[in-house]
Amino acid sequence: MNPEAVARRVAETAYGLKLTEPPRPSIDGRVNLTFFLATATGPFVLQRLHPIFGTDGAVVENMAAVAEALAGAGLPAPRVARTVSGRLWARDGGLWRLSLRLPGTAGEDRTPERVGEAARFLARFHQVLAGVPLDLRPLPLAEHNRNGPSPPDIWQGLEDLYRGSDRFGPAAPALARGRALAEAAPSIPMVTQAVLHGDPKMENFLFDGRGRLTGLIDLDTVRRGPLLWEMADALRSWAGLRQAGDEVVLDAAVFEAAISSYRRHGPALTVEEWRILPAVVGVRALELARRYLMDYFEESYFAWDRRRYASLAEQNLIRGRGLLRLVADLFPGTT
Repeated sequence: MNPEAVARRVAETAYGLKLTEPPRPSIDGRVNLTFFLATATGPFVLQRLHPIFGTDGAVVENMAAVAEALAGAGLPAPRVARTVSGRLWARDGGLWRLSLRLPGTAGEDRTPERVGEAARFLARFHQVLAGVPLDLRPLPLAEHNRNGPSPPDIWQGLEDLYRGSDRFGPAAPALARGRALAEAAPSIPMVTQAVLHGDPKMENFLFDGRGRLTGLIDLDTVRRGPLLWEMADALRSWAGLRQAGDEVVLDAAVFEAAISSYRRHGPALTVEEWRILPAVVGVRALELARRYLMDYFEESYFAWDRRRYASLAEQNLIRGRGLLRLVADLFPGTT
């Protein structure tokens, strides 16, 4: 049975929905299998979660708790719907989750104005959840719980693991460069803690046709952790511009707009955390580069952008290399 047919069965049987048109698959989902549903009771998003998120439903429970807290504070949130039997998820060849579909489209224009709006919303996200007693369950994937740079021996382990692969040659210089950059990574003072979104990239912020922010989606990786780590990841996404060959550079105007907006509306980082923030952006970029290079060999995590790359392997290698160049720019003495 094709995925659309399974999605329809889950929607109608597990959730009791009356669809007004066939499930529409998303072309932008990077990890989960995502469908947009039009129903007699409104629009929904139905997702089959990637196995990396486990099978016990912990990720869905976390998302549901956070979404309810946000909605209770007046922030738009993708609240999780229950099945006809009262559960937060359904099982049908995998774990399925249904949530309300927020209006708007994914943010792609990284202008200072839009990024300032995203920073304001993320600041409000952190402020609201700081005042809510949430019992969040640990995320099943170690990658999602990491709060600092991977040590150099992990990079060495990747070189050793994939050395026998037919694909190793093109990736060898990038893996060696990643190991060298990991050795140069700064120590990070993780003082201020918060409930983190976990993936505050620009594409997870929704905007309406007038450029007004309508919500923040993709709550799969909400957890407690260092606020500095989250801010660095956000800035890497918001201010990072891809150039020819996917080389990544930071847009200074966007970077400053994001920091200015967040500082006005969000929890306070320490003076030392603000000082080291640009270098931590480099650390986050280094972690993402490592994941792209791993997936160059494995092809099991990132979705393939067929419009831009001849293969998934090519995409992952090019993006990994581009991020490493950004890291070198952000780590003192490594250019």
